[in-house]
Amino acid sequence: LLWLLWHKKENYDPSTIIHHSLYLAITHYLVVGQYFIRPFAWLSFGELSTPFLHLRWFWITLGQKESNGYIISSMLFSITFLLTRVIIFGAGIVDLWSAMYIWSKMPIGIYFVVFALHSAYVLNLFWAYKVVLGIRKVVRVARKKGV
Repeated sequence: LLWLLWHKKENYDPSTIIHHSLYLAITHYLVVGQYFIRPFAWLSFGELSTPFLHLRWFWITLGQKESNGYIISSMLFSITFLLTRVIIFGAGIVDLWSAMYIWSKMPIGIYFVVFALHSAYVLNLFWAYKVVLGIRKVVRVARKKGV
């Protein structure tokens, strides 16, 4: 988050700033109160896609968007993103509501967490659309190359 804020002029991305702010607020609130241990697990599991995103960025900065490394890292990023941040996160939201009888009796701050988790999921769906569009391009390049 600090890097994003420091480099705002060169790399302004409000959705990423919102994502990191929500994640930090949610995790700190939950850790301090030791609430929502299961949601914290699936929320953290979403970070499985991050190393592949970084690898993808590495190939882009080298100007090698048609390399096998870029194609593989893009595919792995897309698969892990869609699996963890759309499917598993979505199942986590369903699980969250199935446990409403537990969290509805917790301190009022938990309602912010529930709202923030839903906001984060909407953001993930927004990014998922972009990921699907991006992977379609990568698949076309991979087919041309015979990868």
